[in-house]
Amino acid sequence: MALPVVGYNGNVKVGTHALANFSKWTLSGPKVATDKTTPFQAPSGFEVNTPTLISWQATVEGWTDETDTLGQVALMNGVGTVYTLELDTSASHKWLATTCALMTQIDQAADASKVETLKFTFIGTAPIVWS
Repeated sequence: MALPVVGYNGNVKVGTHALANFSKWTLSGPKVATDKTTPFQAPSGFEVNTPTLISWQATVEGWTDETDTLGQVALMNGVGTVYTLELDTSASHKWLATTCALMTQIDQAADASKVETLKFTFIGTAPIVWS
């Protein structure tokens, strides 16, 4: 699946807990090819390259819910902490970062109608997997 991707109306989970009122997320990262072999190792004489992600970043957004003690409230003090992050696209498909999502930033905002929102930003410390 090509990056960047954006999800709406899917679950956002930290660990096994779905964050309350969070259903928008983005996932981005540069795609590159890495050398798998040298020209002398490959049967055809050409290098064999494998597409891969060398880094990724995810943001998750939603409305503030102070009663979500296992989700939003727990993340409020989590800058610098590594989490397992799951970004669901449907009931059966997801992006999963197992213990490799480092939270780097928290953005809080309020609109004119005083609706408070939160945005958490994560960077990858290992590959994120589509399944």
